[in-house]
Amino acid sequence: MRIQAWMLVLGMGLGGASLGCNAALSSSTSASTGMGSVSSVSEQLADSGSSMASSSSAGEEAAALEQDVSTYTALFSETGADVNAYLRGVGALAERYAVSDWERDPAVTRGIARGLAGSRLSDDEIGRFIERVAGNDAEMQDHLHAATVALR
Repeated sequence: MRIQAWMLVLGMGLGGASLGCNAALSSSTSASTGMGSVSSVSEQLADSGSSMASSSSAGEEAAALEQDVSTYTALFSETGADVNAYLRGVGALAERYAVSDWERDPAVTRGIARGLAGSRLSDDEIGRFIERVAGNDAEMQDHLHAATVALR
């Protein structure tokens, strides 16, 4: 049920199954991809069965953020869509949980690793995705690689 809701959100927010292989970046914080925008994915999460609903403790919120990032990553990583759109989407998710420095947030990085570990991507594809996500941050690349391998 939860995955179906996410697929619906991704389909509505990113333009369906092709999910923006031709994603065009706008100057705002969203990427236009046909029928909607990446920001609409995160905007619709609260209405689509997101884990965030009513977490009461910091630990529960961190677990909910990790789950949401994991699901988002698994679905998005297999689309081939623009990595900048993905990063904006992760940032928007983190913002919903009041996380400003998401690149260093353990729940977000665990969520990315879990999403990649659970995806249908090959090890080489995961490596390329991590390199695109982490950019020149070798520490983040190493952490994501190690965490993903440990979870596979």
